[in-house]
Amino acid sequence: MAGTPLYVKKVLTNFHKAYQVDEFILHTPLQKVEERIRSFQLLSPIHLIEDLIIEERDDKYVS
Repeated sequence: MAGTPLYVKKVLTNFHKAYQVDEFILHTPLQKVEERIRSFQLLSPIHLIEDLIIEERDDKYVS
């Protein structure tokens, strides 16, 4: 699966609801350690909250 952090969260949430999955094992086939770390940071709750705030703010200013 690939996409924005919000998209990935949505897909994982749907899996959780549909199949009662309690935990996920995520594999990031990236060669560079920094890229692997960043991929998990993008899924962190803090990052998702920041994205939601930015998205909400941007929606207010779009006419």
